[in-house]
Amino acid sequence: SKNKYQIGLAYRSDWYPTPNVISFANDVHTACGGSLVDGILEGLINSCKKYVKENGMLTFKIKRKKFLNGLIIVCAVRGDNFLYGGSFKETLENDEVKKQVKKTTEKLVSQFLKNNKDKADKFLLRFNTTHLMNGTY
Repeated sequence: SKNKYQIGLAYRSDWYPTPNVISFANDVHTACGGSLVDGILEGLINSCKKYVKENGMLTFKIKRKKFLNGLIIVCAVRGDNFLYGGSFKETLENDEVKKQVKKTTEKLVSQFLKNNKDKADKFLLRFNTTHLMNGTY
């Protein structure tokens, strides 16, 4: 079975806003996330870690908590045989989805970072441990 993914990512730039994540699996609103959201986050974080390493940015520490500041994700997956967890089926629990979306996100974000160095460097400033004013980016 072939899963189809739609993913929108954005960042708000005001000070430490809470993340906004909206996810769907078929027509189920998976309000508590799960496989799809986790896979996207892992792919994003991995690609940023890779970029920082490849570019010798030694003072940069990619932390999940800081990564979530201001993050907006709107995502959906369509496919068959999804498993849902939680008392109201509000999480998606599907290893295949997580693996696929992690790999795809990592590949696409890595390409984006490589092709948009100015944007990448500006975005990644938030992870530079030598910046005392982390709110200014």
